[in-house]
Amino acid sequence: MGLRRLALRAAHRVALLVALLATCAVAVLSLPSVAGATVSCAPGSYLDGSTCSPCALGTYQPNTAQTSCLAAPAGTYVDTTGAITPTACALGTYQPNTGQTSCLPAPAGTYVDTTGAIAPTACALGTYQPETGQTSCLAAPVNTYVDVTGATSPTPCPKGYYQPSIGQTACIADDVPPVVSKELVTPNPVPVNGRATLTATADDSDNIASAAYSLAGGPWTPMSASDGTFGSPIQGLTAGITAPSAPGLYNVCIRATDAAGNTSDGGACTVLVVYDPTGGFVTGGGWINSPLHACRYTLVCVHTAGKATFGFVSHYLKGAAVPSGNTEFDFHAGGLNFKSTGYQWLVVDQDGTTAQFHGEGTINGSGTYQFTIWATDGSPDTFRMQITDAAGRVVYDSGAKQALGGGSIIVHA
Repeated sequence: MGLRRLALRAAHRVALLVALLATCAVAVLSLPSVAGATVSCAPGSYLDGSTCSPCALGTYQPNTAQTSCLAAPAGTYVDTTGAITPTACALGTYQPNTGQTSCLPAPAGTYVDTTGAIAPTACALGTYQPETGQTSCLAAPVNTYVDVTGATSPTPCPKGYYQPSIGQTACIADDVPPVVSKELVTPNPVPVNGRATLTATADDSDNIASAAYSLAGGPWTPMSASDGTFGSPIQGLTAGITAPSAPGLYNVCIRATDAAGNTSDGGACTVLVVYDPTGGFVTGGGWINSPLHACRYTLVCVHTAGKATFGFVSHYLKGAAVPSGNTEFDFHAGGLNFKSTGYQWLVVDQDGTTAQFHGEGTINGSGTYQFTIWATDGSPDTFRMQITDAAGRVVYDSGAKQALGGGSIIVHA
């Protein structure tokens, strides 16, 4: 019995020893993993053997206890070691590859308008971009076009074509001549043989190439560009002219030609008044029959016809540049009484039979109106009166020169 107990106790001790040895063996076998777990690498690094190393350029690691780093995705870059996150490509740049340390500027002819782009966008039709690293494209300017995508420059319209709008893909055939406006002679009137300056503006969809003027139906004489050089769609024009040697009213007409060769019809004209300050006068008094609708001053005046009386004298004092005198015109039935306040010019023809003079005055004692009188000393004497307001609207016009109902006109050259 004692021996059996001893044997059982010995067997129990052996079992405990075996269990202890098994536990130690497990512990010994687990030592490497326990040792690895105790080294926990921070974000931006990875376990390299038994030590933590920072992530290289072009890579990153946002998590802890990792054994490798991640390549920067397309559209991003990493330009520092130990990065936790990649950086998105900025506006104007892109990156098509992974694991990169920088982004690429958008090439000329393209743009990038978002961050994190993996490819640039080609400029659309009608646009272009000459620079790199841009976020948008430029619209083709006036008189140019872009008919391909990814353009780095616009194409000028060829001769005979134009384009008035921006951002277009084609030009328009130009078959329309320029428009000439704002024609003006300064000074006007001008004495016989005097000098004056003619100006105007030519406007066209294409550039203005040249211009010319004609005085009194004479030959076309070249004009100059006001800024010294032709080649703009809106071009100022200028020319020095010499007045004829005889007093009178002379048409000065202008025409312009654009780069496509279209020439205006020369119908843009202004009147040059040439006077002789050394002689000539006109005087007269009497009446005419004012026709229906000649007066447009009031509704009553419009529908009134009847007798209109006048009296005037106009002449140049010695050395004066403007004539002196006075004029009164009274259409009593229509309620219109005009009196001059000043003259601007007087033209008497050389044979002493016709005269024309111009000035300003008032109607019924108020306002400022322009007037022109045509007078003939002949058989019979004739008279015409025209009055306009400040806007150039006709207020009164007796029409074609009428024979006097009574009175007389004397013209002296």
